[in-house]
Amino acid sequence: DTAPSDAYYEHVISSSGSYYLTGDITTIKGGIQITANNVTLDLCGYNLIGDAGNNRTGLDLDSQSNVEVRNGTVRSFGYDGVMQNYVSATDHRIIGIRAIDNGQTGSGIGIYVHGTNHLIKDCIASGNSGYGFYVPGGSSTIAGCKSYNNSYGFYTGSGCMVQNNTAYDNDIYGIRTGEGCTIIGNTAYANDSYGIYTGSGCTVQNNTAYANFYYGIYTGEGCTIIGNTSRANTNQGGIWVDDKSTVVGNTATDNTGYGIYCSQNCLVDQNTAVDNTNNMYSYNCTLGTNRAP
Repeated sequence: DTAPSDAYYEHVISSSGSYYLTGDITTIKGGIQITANNVTLDLCGYNLIGDAGNNRTGLDLDSQSNVEVRNGTVRSFGYDGVMQNYVSATDHRIIGIRAIDNGQTGSGIGIYVHGTNHLIKDCIASGNSGYGFYVPGGSSTIAGCKSYNNSYGFYTGSGCMVQNNTAYDNDIYGIRTGEGCTIIGNTAYANDSYGIYTGSGCTVQNNTAYANFYYGIYTGEGCTIIGNTSRANTNQGGIWVDDKSTVVGNTATDNTGYGIYCSQNCLVDQNTAVDNTNNMYSYNCTLGTNRAP
């Protein structure tokens, strides 16, 4: 109530400090815009509810650094649920936010945070017309989140940590990352394209990919792929690995296509590939002890 409205947003926070909601906000404008650095906004479990017919954003972090928003729902806005589109932005934290059914007038994103060194934790994105989570800058962390029934599940730039997330029933990728990322402990299932798709130089460890339409896990060049499970992916195969990668201790079963496909100059050891259309392929690789009849 201490943050006034303008022509575009129901409330505008223009001074640093701590703010909270005392009830739901329903609006035909945008929800809340934050134009100051060093702000904490607690939604206190309440809802920001938009008008799907208007091209407005629910929560606009129109600021450069150190903004935290937490604990509430942003839904039914015509454009993005949560948006921060400054490349120079740093150190934002999005925690416990549910972004639901946004982007009804076009390709809207559930949670969109540009810039670097952000934390997105324990959030849910569902029913958004574009990405569930779109974090195109570098060095950010997405942890403990769920993304389902969106166009894309998760997208990150380079050098990010993607840990313990779940992506399912998205129209295209479940999880897609840039180069030099660590992708660990995630689950991607029943996505209509790839389950997990990474850039080069990534570590891909202890993930599960199940019943995705294309490859369960598809990695770039020079990656380390350890301890993943890829099963029952229905078109191209279980795990596809580019050149100069290390592929150890993975399990690929009951995939249509290759269980494990390795390009050249890879180390391939202690993997299990059984009951796939083709269990394992490698070219000019070093092979250890694999179970791939």
